[in-house]
Amino acid sequence: MSCRALVGAGVVLLSCASLGSSAWGAPATAALTVRHGRAIHVAIGGRTEEAFALRGVPGGWKLELAGATSGAATGGVLVVRDVTLGATGPRTFELPLAPGIIVLDDGRFRADHAYRVELRRGTVVVGGALIYLQPLKQRGPVVFDDREAVAPATPPSDELRTTDKGSL
Repeated sequence: MSCRALVGAGVVLLSCASLGSSAWGAPATAALTVRHGRAIHVAIGGRTEEAFALRGVPGGWKLELAGATSGAATGGVLVVRDVTLGATGPRTFELPLAPGIIVLDDGRFRADHAYRVELRRGTVVVGGALIYLQPLKQRGPVVFDDREAVAPATPPSDELRTTDKGSL
């Protein structure tokens, strides 16, 4: 089965050429519109696909789907599957769809991983997208390990000294 992802105006569309089925074996689905995500390319299984990068916030990542989380769209389930090569632990999560923003907590989801997201109502897949969870930017002091933290054993001196520069 050959699949390709197309991105246009903030929409990810996964189109497959094998009997109208998606990569998960379900009928081809519409694209989900991901708000506040940056369009990027990710390599999965030896091929490049377009995805949305979500910025990390303290405690996880905020996923906002345009139109999918409105009051009329509640009652569905968001299936999130880790598609990162070599990922360990649980790989598939089902989150109940509620109005507003869905928080992907850092207890279950991992930074620097790609996830395939499907919106399901009952057994019907309504839409899908590919997301990448960016690591949270570390701000603050840089901490070195013990090898780099050891300073030379010279006592501090308050007096001025000359230093030999060698031959210039």
